[in-house]
Amino acid sequence: MININNVSIASIAMVILISISDVYAEDVAELLATLKSYDRVYFDAYQPRTALDMVDRVPGFLLIIPDDKRGLGQGGANVLINGNRLTGKTQARAQLNRINSRNVERLEVVDGASLDIPGLSGQVVNVVTHGSPLSVSWEMYPEWKKDYKDNWARGKFSVSGETGPINYAVTVGHDSYRNGQHGPARFFDANNQLFEQREEVQLFNGDEPYLSFDSTWQPNEDQIGNLNFKYSKFDRNSIEDSSRNAITPRGESAQAQFTSESEQRTTEIGLDYQFTLGDGKLKTTLFSYSKVNPSEQSFSKFDAVGNALVDQSVFKQRSKETEAIIRGEYAWVSQQGHDWQVALEGARNKLDINSQLFVLDTDGELIEAALDGASAIVDEDRVELTMTHSRKIQEDWNVQASLGVEQSTIEQTNGLSRSFERPKGFLAASYRWDPSTTLRAKIEREVGQLSFFDFISSIDLDENQDSAGNVNLVPSQTWLAEFEVDKKWKDKNALQTKFYLMQIDDLVDRIPLESGLDAIGNLDVAKRYGLDINATIDGKNFGWQGVEVKIKYQWSDSFVDDPVEGFTRQLTDHRLSNFNLFFRHDIPDTPFAYGVDLYEWRKAPEYRLDRIDRFNFSGSWGELYVEHKDFFGLKVKAKVENFLNGKNDNVSRIFTDRRDQGELDYVKSSTRLDSTSLILTVSGEF
Repeated sequence: MININNVSIASIAMVILISISDVYAEDVAELLATLKSYDRVYFDAYQPRTALDMVDRVPGFLLIIPDDKRGLGQGGANVLINGNRLTGKTQARAQLNRINSRNVERLEVVDGASLDIPGLSGQVVNVVTHGSPLSVSWEMYPEWKKDYKDNWARGKFSVSGETGPINYAVTVGHDSYRNGQHGPARFFDANNQLFEQREEVQLFNGDEPYLSFDSTWQPNEDQIGNLNFKYSKFDRNSIEDSSRNAITPRGESAQAQFTSESEQRTTEIGLDYQFTLGDGKLKTTLFSYSKVNPSEQSFSKFDAVGNALVDQSVFKQRSKETEAIIRGEYAWVSQQGHDWQVALEGARNKLDINSQLFVLDTDGELIEAALDGASAIVDEDRVELTMTHSRKIQEDWNVQASLGVEQSTIEQTNGLSRSFERPKGFLAASYRWDPSTTLRAKIEREVGQLSFFDFISSIDLDENQDSAGNVNLVPSQTWLAEFEVDKKWKDKNALQTKFYLMQIDDLVDRIPLESGLDAIGNLDVAKRYGLDINATIDGKNFGWQGVEVKIKYQWSDSFVDDPVEGFTRQLTDHRLSNFNLFFRHDIPDTPFAYGVDLYEWRKAPEYRLDRIDRFNFSGSWGELYVEHKDFFGLKVKAKVENFLNGKNDNVSRIFTDRRDQGELDYVKSSTRLDSTSLILTVSGEF
């Protein structure tokens, strides 16, 4: 087993990169040119098939897609297409993956604060495309994994082209997985005495066929419109078999099975249109999202030999989520050359959910049981008004400021209606310290996005846990301060270091309820801070032509008062560290490349009313691959996943009552192993 010291490797990388800076006495004009633009020919060594392949190869750049984004709002993913934001919310990587690399002219790396697009900060990549005749690209990536079914049905087929002022891309694809885990689970009492042991096997299957359409209409320089559409149907199911063996009288000997299945149908449509109006430009965006998801989970327990049914319960749920957004933006340039924008956005979010619980009665029949708070309708109407101003103070100074207010009303079927007004905004600045170093700073007031599922009671039959709904849940509010140093050298060497500090009001976390259950709720205040490091190292500096090493390290810590016991702890289940190492060698004067990717992460415990769970990945997740970039015109890549046999180590401490009132009842320790898999990716275009 290979164990990686995250901090030491990241530190070594920084030392190497800093030493590289002393090697070069480079021409300023040459350096600036290499920092700002990467022509199509720059990526030829990698034989990219899509714009996403190219974006992922930009030195020192990390594609960031905000999670749980509230509405369309400002900013979004730190990538543009021909100077415009991507339409929609969740398809940044997918949209880039549908752009044929033949249609990409160059990638430009710009500073977000220097743009007239509110909310973008840090490095931003602008994908400059050009029209092209009809082209077709395809990709297949079957997977084989020991002890699981062969997974052949994975791939996509795209057609793109240009007809007059219209560029389009149509993609048909199918994603699927055949995964699983297995391993022992052991139960210890408060005296550390083993009383039960289980052998557990999990199987996960999922299939998602999808259809997408992307189109851009630009009849002249003053008008441009975009249309994005995607429909997918995601069928997934899982099964867990548990063989339970009593070690002492406290344990039980039984056979148990947990099954879960769902059918998720998702439709997403984005439409925007921008045109010249007066001295500025008016852009209108429409967005619609719908997801219907019927699901069912079942737990069955049998006697020790698996013949007689001892207990059974079934939980059925059908949910429908919808979101509709309309946004208008008017932007203009003042006589002094400063950028202004005023934006108005309206949104409606809705969740309609129905749930049923069935349990086994004394006659061996499934009957419906009472389930309070598990069926409801929750909807929110929201309006947001913002004004943003951008200006260049000096040649090397860029500043962007935004001020806004949000008003929202949440209504539920129980008659409860609540309204909120939340201020929001930011101040971002960037300063080019020298031709290769940019300093960035940002202060922002954010409003968090709620999950309406947290308003509804739910049941996890696998872990035998109930979660109460919380009708009083409110969005969190966060003050964020961050400072970033972006350093680049000649060739591919780059280093980004960002420190951030957050104060979160109305933190969304788990809280105890008077009913004796716990639920997702709000805590008064929490703090979180961290450090992100993103480095790219060119092996040419050490005489290793064609080698590129990327290192990504994220570390964070947090503080909040535990609502049950009152002590100061970390935010529940939050990621403490994440380490990625990517090594790739494109062998000079050959079409061959090989590489290895390593991953490690660590999380804080998850705190509930009567238990504390810690889920961690033990060791390293490793991927090893070899690639032929021109195998009779095809690109072929063979990848072995989890060749280091990484595993999940989980420990749960369960108490007899609330943690502040009960005593430790027992400890569950489990290990879940995942098999090594082989993925063969074959792609082509014509």
